[in-house]
Amino acid sequence: MQTHSTTGNTPSNVATRFANSENVSRTTMSSREIANVTGKRHNNVKRDIVSMLGELEEDVLSFEHIYLDGYKREQVEYLLDRELTDTLLTGYSAK
Repeated sequence: MQTHSTTGNTPSNVATRFANSENVSRTTMSSREIANVTGKRHNNVKRDIVSMLGELEEDVLSFEHIYLDGYKREQVEYLLDRELTDTLLTGYSAK
């Protein structure tokens, strides 16, 4: 689950949960935001994230986040740090 920090000059949208208990703050981007930016369907972006995280031998569940859709149903999205977002996006297009 994503944690938020509101102390000091740290923005409230900065995640502090990383592998190996690394205490580094980075901004996250959701799979829904990635879908919107790339013009891809969210379910396809989620599929690509699961595939990418599997190749990187990362625990997919540690990136999972639940949100409520327009019908108040629980849905899954993934929250990626900048490095993983860049990795995913460069896989979509070399441009």
